[in-house]
Amino acid sequence: MKIYGDAPQIQFGISQIRQVSEIPELTIYNLDSKEGREQWKKDAPEKQGYVIEKADSGYQIAGDANGCMYALLDISDSLSAGKSIRTGTVNPAVLNRGIKMNIPLDARTPSYADDSESGWLTIPEVWEEEFWKETLDTLARNKYNLVSLWSLNPFPSMVRTPGFERVALEDVKRTPGMVERTSLLGFGGITKRLRENLVTVKKISVDEKIEFWKRVMQYGADRGIRFIIVTWNIFVYGTEGSGYGITDKADNPVTKEYFRRSVEALIKTYPLLAGIGVTAGERMSGFRDSSEDLHKDIQWIAETYGAGVKDAFPEGKDDFLFIHRQHLSDTREIIRTFSDLGVEFAMSFKHSKAHMYSSPDPAFGKEFYRTLPEGVKTFLTIRNDDMYMHRWGGIEFARKYISHLPFDKMLGFMMGPDGFTLGYDNLQRSNRRRLSIQRREYAYAIWGRLAYQPDLPEDALLGCLKALLKADGETAQILLCAGNASGWIVPFMNMAHWHDYDFHNYTEGNCSLDWKDCIGFGGKRLMFHGIHDYVLTPAQPGSECLSVQEAAKLDRKNEPVPQGKITPVESARRIEEKCGETFALLEKLPELTGEALELADDFRGMALLGMFFAKELRCAMEVQRVLWEIPGADPVKAIHLSEEACGCWKTYADHISARYYPHHLARLEGRLFDCQAMCAEAEEDARTVRYIMERYMPG
Repeated sequence: MKIYGDAPQIQFGISQIRQVSEIPELTIYNLDSKEGREQWKKDAPEKQGYVIEKADSGYQIAGDANGCMYALLDISDSLSAGKSIRTGTVNPAVLNRGIKMNIPLDARTPSYADDSESGWLTIPEVWEEEFWKETLDTLARNKYNLVSLWSLNPFPSMVRTPGFERVALEDVKRTPGMVERTSLLGFGGITKRLRENLVTVKKISVDEKIEFWKRVMQYGADRGIRFIIVTWNIFVYGTEGSGYGITDKADNPVTKEYFRRSVEALIKTYPLLAGIGVTAGERMSGFRDSSEDLHKDIQWIAETYGAGVKDAFPEGKDDFLFIHRQHLSDTREIIRTFSDLGVEFAMSFKHSKAHMYSSPDPAFGKEFYRTLPEGVKTFLTIRNDDMYMHRWGGIEFARKYISHLPFDKMLGFMMGPDGFTLGYDNLQRSNRRRLSIQRREYAYAIWGRLAYQPDLPEDALLGCLKALLKADGETAQILLCAGNASGWIVPFMNMAHWHDYDFHNYTEGNCSLDWKDCIGFGGKRLMFHGIHDYVLTPAQPGSECLSVQEAAKLDRKNEPVPQGKITPVESARRIEEKCGETFALLEKLPELTGEALELADDFRGMALLGMFFAKELRCAMEVQRVLWEIPGADPVKAIHLSEEACGCWKTYADHISARYYPHHLARLEGRLFDCQAMCAEAEEDARTVRYIMERYMPG
């Protein structure tokens, strides 16, 4: 092997080949290096792209350091699948392929949703280098090149701010048990009781913290991965007791000065930091309708974060990214205010609200993307708060979703949950210590690799799956097909039964906050979604699905279903079809162990959940038809469907409970999700349907 212009990324790519095969004869040209450019002397691929060519002996690879790494990773997949090495030029479809990680730095500087086992347990882990090495290796292996760290106020845990030195926090602390419940808007996270009960989980000075994060960012850079930090506003966690008079009031000049100097210090402290993201909302005035209030919010961001960026880069910096989220803000005002920062600027939009596993062509952002001014790009926030337990494998769905991304308007995406912290896995009853992203690596592989190359041959993902499972080709092929089938179940369900946000619906748990008294604050338990919810919930806006109400109205008026639309009964039928495909494929598998067995069990779990979804949809449709006395409506059928749905839930609960622990859910205000505990509510739901329907029976 000959390398012209070696780099850490190239060595990482070579190490991945060694895990599955002998290294083929390779000549590698790193076009980031003078030596590589001089030796190649041919057309170069685009940034992060690569060329693989057949040579007299072996193959030759050319690209920048990241591109060469991605070429080597693709060679590894080909060899793992037992296929020939693919030649040709590949350029990335999505330039910035990132994950969203709510980062619990300390109980004193929380992220938005730390009140869960995953948040509490991860506090000491994010201060361990091994955690980041495993995380970054896993992400690089699957062609991610960005990590976005989301925090309410990261500065006290990461920098020493000039003029506010006493704010910087020594050591890492958390509570002896899970943190206290916060509101859905992020405030109330640090109480007097919490401060009195903190325990130190890591002794570390401020200077050592800074050196730690510098090493983490350097390790990321050696894997082609950059870091950005995203905040909500205005939160001043970690500044309590500092004596400077910092408050969460926008008109406090000390607060403004603190944030401005902290942003400048963050950028100057970490030269490898690639960007900052901001939100004008949450603790600001964004929930009010006044355009004057929105203007004040945005102006505050400009006078703090924007000014801090300008202070750090008085001459500007083309490769530093400033992201302003559209959330709770006015797009035109944002663009006007931040047009002269001197750095790369992008808006950000929640592309699928909180549920990426829904329509592959979500309608929410279409007007936003269409009306973005020329030269202004968006950085999509792709929220996954549908599934925290189940592994997922829907190549076909992911390929379709990616094909609908607004490529001409986007710089990239940040994909991940708000309600779950990506630390070491604490859900599965298996006692293996591994990252949650490692447990679900096949899903991350699908999204990262297809975002890089949407037409990536399925063989490449088969090779990836074989390597992950250490399985034979036939087993991997069956599981790949089962993943494709089961991968549509939750999207089909969300399209037919739509709730915008995570606290409205935890899809794999079929539950939400009981928030009827006051949004986000009223209930003290999780609410099982039963017949009432399925009858009244709308379908996903812009999808082909009709809601129960819409379909029943057509039925009552004896009107045809509009072209391009499908009824809840048809939604149920296609869910059942994918469940049936999944079950049939899983029956073909030999006896499995280890990771292959766990993956198959999760695909089976999704199919069991899908059967419940389908029965509940059919029941809701029949109940509405009976209530509206539509000819042919059958109350006995509704009762039977409800009882069957209850049975399906119990089967699903048994399957899940044997494999996963009950868990507290951060975006459901720290409440405990327990599949088995909800069986009683499923039974009560069936009794409710029987009680109502018996009143409509003849005689």
